Formats: sequence, C-alpha cells, structure tokens
Amino acid sequence: MEANLITALAGVLGSLSGASGAIATTWISQKSQTIRERAKSETRKREILYGDFITEASQRLADAFDHSLDKPETLVKLYAILGRIRLVSSDAVLTAAEESCDRIIDLYAKPNRPMADITTTLHSGEFEVFKHFSAACRVELQKYSVY
Repeated sequence: MEANLITALAGVLGSLSGASGAIATTWISQKSQTIRERAKSETRKREILYGDFITEASQRLADAFDHSLDKPETLVKLYAILGRIRLVSSDAVLTAAEESCDRIIDLYAKPNRPMADITTTLHSGEFEVFKHFSAACRVELQKYSVY
C-alpha cells in the first residue's frame, strides 16, 4: 500500500511542479510583454506631443519674424501644448520647452524683420530655438527604448 501511495504522491508532485513552472513562465512572459507595450505606447505618446510642440512653435517662430504680438490668443495653442508637456515630461524637457517659448516671445517683442534679414539670421543659426529641446527629448525617449 505504501508503494502505491508513494507512486501517486510522486506523480501528483511532479505534475504540480511541472504546471507551476509553466504558469510561472507564462506569467513572467506576460509581465515583460506588458512592460514593453507600455513603453512603446508611452514613447509614441511623447513623440506625438513633442512633434506637436515643434510644429506649433515653428509656426509661431515664423509668425514672430514679421508680426508683433497683437492678439495673445496667437499663443494659446503653443502654451496648451506646453501645459501637456508639463504634465508628463522630465524637468530637462520642460525647461527646454519653456526656453523655446521664451525665445519666441522675445522675438515677437523685437521689431519686424525684412525678408533679407530673416534669411541671414536663419543661416547664422541665431534662432536655433529647438536645439536644446530636441536634445532633451531624445534623451528622454531613449529611456523608453531600453524596454
């Protein structure tokens, strides 16, 4: 009788250990896949947000060359995107975005420029408004590409 009990117990314990190994492997695989998917989603979300900021800020930058800031609502969309950046981004990205906005506001405050002056200014690199912002975004997005 003891031999039958030992055989049955060995079979049950073997099945349990095999099943628990399969369950653990599935759980670990699922968890790592979820982490990767969340990182991809976060990367996509931030790429879109940062792209929206660069697009809107570029439009405001071009407008500031030959217009003064007559209506404050001109900047509403830019600052709305900046607010979204403030919600999700690192301090480095936020600081660079705020710096970009400040430079655009400063440009609106300056006298309008003739087209010849704009071309010269652009080629000189004086208005590389997005250099720090792009670098900070790249560093932040690389954190998510690790997964």
